[in-house]
Amino acid sequence: MTAAAFKERVCVHLDAMYRVALALCGNSADASDAVQNAAIKLWESRDKLDAVANTQAYCIAAARNAAISLISSRRHPDSLDTAGAVAADKSLESEIETSDRIKHIKAIAATLPDNQRIVLTMRDFEGCEMDEIEEATGLSAGNIRVLLSRARSTIRKYFEK
Repeated sequence: MTAAAFKERVCVHLDAMYRVALALCGNSADASDAVQNAAIKLWESRDKLDAVANTQAYCIAAARNAAISLISSRRHPDSLDTAGAVAADKSLESEIETSDRIKHIKAIAATLPDNQRIVLTMRDFEGCEMDEIEEATGLSAGNIRVLLSRARSTIRKYFEK
């Protein structure tokens, strides 16, 4: 694939890729980095792009994966870690239990459907306001509340077992 063909097939989707990365990363610098990483990977595998039926979906998935990878590699402290920070007078046992619970919640959140995971991450992990989530995802406030409720309910069910 030539550079011109790559621009026609991939670069036209950079805005959509950025919006997805921004929804996951929560800030424009990380979103830009994720899109750049995704574009580099797409360029490196440009010969395989001819076989892709839906280039836009493929590019957005690449941006989503790059954003998730970036978030994982940077290990930003999130609100659950902050909320779960153990006071100095707590015993080591309760500190370990809290840490395990946070890890378990994150693992469960990773298995949620994309929309639920994105909304839950933005709201509960990153502390975004509803209007910020609406703007980043393009979802309505009612839809966001439903997705949050379902995600939290799923997490609650795991702990009730």
